[in-house]
Amino acid sequence: PSLMANKLDPTASSLLQEIFESKGVHIVTSANTEACEDGKVKLADGRQYDADLVIVSCGVRANKEIAEAAGVQTDRAVVVNERMETNLPDFYAAGDCAEFEGMNYALWPEASRQGLVAGANAAGDQLTFAAEIYGMSMEVAGRNLYTIGKASGAGEAPLRTVEFRDDARGNLEKYFFQDDVLCGVTLLGDVSKLSQVTEQVNRKASYDSLFGK
Repeated sequence: PSLMANKLDPTASSLLQEIFESKGVHIVTSANTEACEDGKVKLADGRQYDADLVIVSCGVRANKEIAEAAGVQTDRAVVVNERMETNLPDFYAAGDCAEFEGMNYALWPEASRQGLVAGANAAGDQLTFAAEIYGMSMEVAGRNLYTIGKASGAGEAPLRTVEFRDDARGNLEKYFFQDDVLCGVTLLGDVSKLSQVTEQVNRKASYDSLFGK
């Protein structure tokens, strides 16, 4: 229904679309692609767009074939415990191929930390891995964007929010609280508080500690 609907609330998503459109990019949302052929992208509702190039972004899918053939338990990826152990003795997995507590994040910070735990334990240590909340940082249409945690998106229960918006500079700073605990932050334009808000989300900062009563 909107740009990055699983990461951004309607306010941030709308601002992001405005930025793209100011650069001459036409955005089509709520659209299902039916076919790419004869130099055209054909949508399910009958619309067609001429195309010289089609880019498909479809996420990450773990290659589980070798693990499954060896008898390792898999689901979306190779299932591991907090020590990065599989169901087989002396078999470990980490990174994009690993699934921990039902999640296969496929993110570099997680892969690095999981790899340290898996390697140390394979060498005889007793380390454990604990999941953290990771943010996503990118540059889009010449603007910086950082988002971490959850936001009030389409169809989601409303969260308590605090918003700082500077339309003249194109900046948005928005905080999301669930039961007065910080659960997400979006920074668009000025992302200088990236490290600060990441720490606040992971320690579950309270509304009062950040903005008072």
